[in-house]
Amino acid sequence: MLLEPTARPCTYRLRLQSRMLFYVWQAGLLSLLSPIAIYPVFFALFSGGVLLAHGVPGISRQLRIKSPVFFVWPVLFFGTLSTIVNYQQTDLKSAIKFFVNLFFLMSSVHFFDAHRNVLNAFFKPLRRTFKLFLIVVTLQLMVNLALTGMWRQLFTGVSNSVEAYQIGGSAGFWIGNENKNILGSKALMIALGYAGLLRAGAFGAPRTSELLLAALMVGFVSLATFGRTVVAAALFPLSLYYLDIGRRFMRSRTLTLIAGLFIFIALFGFVSEKLLRVSMIGRSEMDGVTSRLTLWKFYFNNATEFTSMFGNGFLSLRRLFGSNDIEDNFHNVYINMLCDLGIAATAAYVIMIWAFFLAGMTHALLSRLFFFIPFIVITNSQYLGYESDLVYLLSFTYLHYLLTHSVPSATRSIVPAVGDNDMALSATGG
Repeated sequence: MLLEPTARPCTYRLRLQSRMLFYVWQAGLLSLLSPIAIYPVFFALFSGGVLLAHGVPGISRQLRIKSPVFFVWPVLFFGTLSTIVNYQQTDLKSAIKFFVNLFFLMSSVHFFDAHRNVLNAFFKPLRRTFKLFLIVVTLQLMVNLALTGMWRQLFTGVSNSVEAYQIGGSAGFWIGNENKNILGSKALMIALGYAGLLRAGAFGAPRTSELLLAALMVGFVSLATFGRTVVAAALFPLSLYYLDIGRRFMRSRTLTLIAGLFIFIALFGFVSEKLLRVSMIGRSEMDGVTSRLTLWKFYFNNATEFTSMFGNGFLSLRRLFGSNDIEDNFHNVYINMLCDLGIAATAAYVIMIWAFFLAGMTHALLSRLFFFIPFIVITNSQYLGYESDLVYLLSFTYLHYLLTHSVPSATRSIVPAVGDNDMALSATGG
């Protein structure tokens, strides 16, 4: 009995410490809305706090060997070697971004794994943060649609990429990124985090109205940025979501699957005809798909020269192309990785993605694909592979994994009634 008063303050300190770290994690999520890159501040604070509280990710005794954090270390290792080998010509800003974002990813996995027995404490504030983020993005897009007069194009589509970029470059743009593809991808990945955790019951048994609202929000942020990559990435999650809603009204599983198939076909037809503009591909040099195909062709025509074990340094495309009148990346994560960081880092990156999405895929298959397919669509069309929103999507995926693999413990309350829960909190570092 004499030990209880001294043990409880220690537990309370850990609980308060964990809550403060999670506030920083959420602040980093909201900072993605900023037109200037302030998220590294929150990423550094969170990573440093986790390092002090829980030790180095992958080394602390609290972390299990199954955690995907172990597969992030090789990516960092080979990225470091590439930076050393190409230090005179690598892009320093991108190198810093690479290390800060991937260490934040490891810290997020480490933090949530250490609190796997009390995850329920994080879901309520996270739900509010998701909603705030998506409300702000939705209002912003509505303002821009009104200022540009592009409401009608939500249903008719746009004629070319130049017209689509008006949604991000309008005078009323006051949050996010002016590039409609980047803004759309960020909004979609955060919306998928909310929708995916909602489907898994992280916020309690989901109501049909909230499922429908989440589906409409995913659809709107995809359509309203007029990004073909974003819309294509949202196609499978939206179909799965409407299938979930259909299950609530149809007792027959066969009828539900048939309805889901028709929903997918209808959505695919709408996307192809109105937004993907399949007939436009290759006909215009101003079209984004044409420019991507040109960049990819340039790489494959010179693959032997451009590909090596440790690459050519971060953002090497313009230097290799011999001109600044070109994009600074290939708009494909895996080609960028091969060219910039080399074969070793690319192989390590692919294994890392497998660890996050596909390891043990027989469990909750559709839910894993809910995150995996959008990730693959987006990374094959844009990005460098270590952007802040990609890092958050991987964190959401791991949260979903913890939730679906340990439901009884993951939903345990963090508020201790007696000493038993305090012991659980102390054991997890929560």
